[in-house]
Amino acid sequence: MVTEFPSSYSGARAVAVQADGRIVAAGFAHTNNSIISDFALTRYDASGALDPTFGTGGRVRTDFGGRFDEALAVAVQPDGRVVVAGNSSDANGSDMAVARYNSDGLLDTSFDGDGMALVDFGSEASARAVALQPDGRIVLAGGVLQPVGGGCCVSDFALVRLTSVGVLDSSFDGDGRVVTDFLAGADNGHDVAQAVQVQADGRIVAAGAGVAGVVSVDFAVARYLADGSLDLTFSDDGLVTTDFVGYFDEIRDLAVDTGGRIVTGGQSCEFPGNADEVCDFGLARYTSNGTLDRRFGRKGRVRTDLGADLSEGIRGVVVQADGRIVAAGDTSGPGASDVGLTRYRSDGRLDRGFGVNGVVITPVSPSTDEVGGLELQADGRLVVAGTTAISQIFGFFVSRYLGA
Repeated sequence: MVTEFPSSYSGARAVAVQADGRIVAAGFAHTNNSIISDFALTRYDASGALDPTFGTGGRVRTDFGGRFDEALAVAVQPDGRVVVAGNSSDANGSDMAVARYNSDGLLDTSFDGDGMALVDFGSEASARAVALQPDGRIVLAGGVLQPVGGGCCVSDFALVRLTSVGVLDSSFDGDGRVVTDFLAGADNGHDVAQAVQVQADGRIVAAGAGVAGVVSVDFAVARYLADGSLDLTFSDDGLVTTDFVGYFDEIRDLAVDTGGRIVTGGQSCEFPGNADEVCDFGLARYTSNGTLDRRFGRKGRVRTDLGADLSEGIRGVVVQADGRIVAAGDTSGPGASDVGLTRYRSDGRLDRGFGVNGVVITPVSPSTDEVGGLELQADGRLVVAGTTAISQIFGFFVSRYLGA
C-alpha cells in the first residue's frame, strides 16, 4: 500500500499494530513543497485499505506551530490511543516532540492540554523511540547535543519520562530527564539512542550508537532502573558497547525475548580499502546481565551481507513466538534501495526456509525504498513501513509478509 499526502515529500519512519489488527504508520509530510513539515500519520484496516474512521480519510497531520516537525516513533496504548514521538525544530533549535491521539485520530486534549508536548533540554534534542509503561507513563529515548570545552558539541543518550497526562515525571531522575555519556570527556560526539523498551520488571533498555574509543562508534546499550539511574547489575555499570569491524556500528532497533535476552539490530560498516563505506546488516544479542550471548552467531554477533555493493542496514527487529528473529532494513538494488528482510534461527544462523536462503528482497517501487520500521502481528504476519518514491513523489508505504 502506498499513500501520498498533498505535498511533494512524505514518508513513514515507524509502524505499530493495534490489538484489533489495524496498522498505524507515523512519519512526516512537507507542506506545499516547502521545507516545513508536520507529523504525519496513516491508519490502515486489516485488508490494507486506509481507515476512513481515522483523521481525514485515514490520514492525520499535526503542526507544532510552523516548525519543522518529524515523527520517528509510534506506540499504541491498550485503550487505543496513539502516542507519536520525534522532534520539532525552528531557528532557535530542536526539541523532543510528542503527541497523543484518540482512536479517531483527533488530538487527545487530556495530554498536556492540547495533545502536544515539547521537551526542552536547553540544546538540540530529538526523540527517536517511544515505549509505554503499564501504568500509562511514556518513555522517550533519543539524543541531545552537549557543549564541550566552550564549543559545540558532543551527543549523548537522552531519555525522558512523561506522566500519563504528558508532563515531565519528577520521579525519573528528579526532573524527568536523563542524559548518559558512554565515554566521559571530549569524545567525537556520537552517542544517540535509537530504540527503547520497558522490560516486564520495569527496567528500561535503550540502545543505539556509542563511542567506546577514539576511533570507533559501536553498538551501545544502556539499562536503567525505574527511577532513571543506571542499572549496575547490567555489565557492571549499566552500559555496554560492542564493536564489529572497528569502524562504525549502530543499533536501530531492539527486542527482548521471552528469556530476557536483548536482541539488537542495526548496521555494521567498514572501509574496504577505498573511499566507499560498506555497511551490512548487524545483529548482537546480550544476556539479561549485559554480556554478549556467545551462543548467538560468532560470540554474540551476526553480520549479514544481502548482496548490495555499499549500504545495507537493519531498521527493525522482532522475535517471533518460536524464538526466530526477523530483521528488516534497506539494501541497494539495481538502481536504488529496496526492502530487505532476513530471518535467523535462535542461534543466529540464517533460517534457510525463509525466502531464498533466509533473505527476502522487495522493490516496492522502481525508485528508492527506505524502511522505517517493522512490527509483528498477533497472527505472526510481518508488517513493514517506510518511504518510497512514485513518479518523483515520495510517500508512505506499508507492506505485509507471511511470517510462517
